[in-house]
Amino acid sequence: MKRLLTFIFFVLTTVLSGQYEIKIHANNFDGNSIIISYPNGERPVLLDTITGDSTGLFVFKGEKDLETGVYFVGIPRNKQMYKIIIKPNEDVFDIYYDFRRKSKVRVVGSIENKIYNNYIASIEKQKLRANILSRGNHLAELDSIHRIMNNKRLMIINSNPGTVVSALVKSESDWVDPKFNGLEGRELEEKLLDYRIKHYLDNLDLSNPVTFRLPSAHREIVNYFDKIVHLKPEIVNSTIDRLFSKMGFKSNMYRYYLPFFLKSYNRSYKGWFDEVYVHIARTYYTKEKAPWVQTNTLEYVQYKADNKENTLIGKIIPDITFTSQKGDSVRLLDVDSKFMLLVFWRPGCGHCRHAMPILNDILKKYKEKGVKLVTVCTRQRSDTYRCWDGVKKEKMGGFDYNLADKSGKTDFLRKFNVGGVPMIYILDRNKRIIDKNVKTKHLDQRLDEIIQKTN
Repeated sequence: MKRLLTFIFFVLTTVLSGQYEIKIHANNFDGNSIIISYPNGERPVLLDTITGDSTGLFVFKGEKDLETGVYFVGIPRNKQMYKIIIKPNEDVFDIYYDFRRKSKVRVVGSIENKIYNNYIASIEKQKLRANILSRGNHLAELDSIHRIMNNKRLMIINSNPGTVVSALVKSESDWVDPKFNGLEGRELEEKLLDYRIKHYLDNLDLSNPVTFRLPSAHREIVNYFDKIVHLKPEIVNSTIDRLFSKMGFKSNMYRYYLPFFLKSYNRSYKGWFDEVYVHIARTYYTKEKAPWVQTNTLEYVQYKADNKENTLIGKIIPDITFTSQKGDSVRLLDVDSKFMLLVFWRPGCGHCRHAMPILNDILKKYKEKGVKLVTVCTRQRSDTYRCWDGVKKEKMGGFDYNLADKSGKTDFLRKFNVGGVPMIYILDRNKRIIDKNVKTKHLDQRLDEIIQKTN
């Protein structure tokens, strides 16, 4: 009885003092140390490296409560990683691993870890069977196994509301498209896309701080944008607004994804990315919405947004006059053409060298449809002689205009937001930007789409 009271006193003292102690018993383990890490967006963050004793016991302990969520235990280089759940009222427990049989896990002292590992063990055989069946034509049996796994998953989720294990299991649920009977082709695709836009992240509660500590959260958010939302560029800004609102402007998740999205859309990978960058900068990079960001960073983000705003799709290009090899002044706004390909390039650039033969072919194909091709060399002042050498070397003489900034005073690189080269703009008759950052391999198709729309 005295021993029992001593043990209870020890546990209560540990819990009340905020201490955590997790004993990891490793069987069939090759190394003498393991790592503890936790999910943090794009990549896990290392929390600690623990050295074990001769019996394979690794003790992970500390004085302060850890943030509630999922953590990783093991050796990442061998992909021998286990998930454990840690929260303040369950941070003193023992967990037994067999590194040769990953599904063989025993937990003492943590209800949620016990529930999760029992669940994983219960579906392991079904998953292996499903992988085998998926290679053959066994749809009926495969559906039956998926129903069994789904029922087990729903049982865990519904029986443990508000817990980490419920959030974890729900986040690991596979996405399944609904069936829309009577629809096919383009109509079915649009219906499915609209459904995915509304429901793809249903398994992640963005308002719950635990979600940021779920291993699959970042992957699902990235997939949601890359594979679903980006198919409708016009809704990207409103979708980001909706997600940020759900996260809450004081959450760690918001503090992570605000710079993550800004960086993602700074790449100018597609023409409309700049519009998203400007929206994020103007809406969120303020002292009210990002009070932790330093003033000089806020100012720099706004400076970049200013530059990008000059050349958003739908705007008329900056009014700049360049010089031809003969010394003639050419004002871009004065070039008479139904469509203009405006190409910024640099002599010696490998990508530019690859692009020029393609641009020659494009011009031959679309010249009669009102397309003119104008290049602007990024070399300036006394360096412009390199431009004309490059024009000759890359056989660009057939283009409508090859221009450069002889004065070096136009500030065209900033005004046109030129980063990498070649950078290609497609302009209409009024020199309004139809598209930009178009890759040469997509140029043919994009011009066909644009010309077809205007006819």
